[in-house]
Amino acid sequence: MRATVESLPLKNFEQILKEIVDAIKKRFPEAIVLLKDEIYEDEDLNLDIFVESEDILSVDEEISHVVFDFTKETDFLILPTVAPMESCPVKR
Repeated sequence: MRATVESLPLKNFEQILKEIVDAIKKRFPEAIVLLKDEIYEDEDLNLDIFVESEDILSVDEEISHVVFDFTKETDFLILPTVAPMESCPVKR
């Protein structure tokens, strides 16, 4: 049985989210990670990740591996979307 936001204590949700963001920031310190309100299908968590990179596809692949590791550990389905920093709605 997959975990859902409703079935996890809030502390676990916050802790998992923090660990994912920390893991992403460790590899991409300039990244901005935003939690999306929308859920499209079966995912438990949607993240928009904005990075400064010439090679977004490589960054997307690396972040997907990071997120997959968390999915295996927690059974928490996470959907990351990687985009260029200039499309980030949050300005530095």
